[in-house]
Amino acid sequence: MGYVCGEQNAEIIRRLRNAFSAWYSNGHIDESDPNTIILRIRLSDTVLFNQGTRFNIDFNV
Repeated sequence: MGYVCGEQNAEIIRRLRNAFSAWYSNGHIDESDPNTIILRIRLSDTVLFNQGTRFNIDFNV
């Protein structure tokens, strides 16, 4: 999605700063670095194992 301080990401970064406020400003993020980006990963499907049970999950439904 691009650089964290890019104009197109202003609302998203505001929400992220709020959601992760406990550690966001503790040196984990360097907003001055243009290589610090927001990356969106959209899962299409996955397999989840929980206590010996297999779950096939399709996110496209």
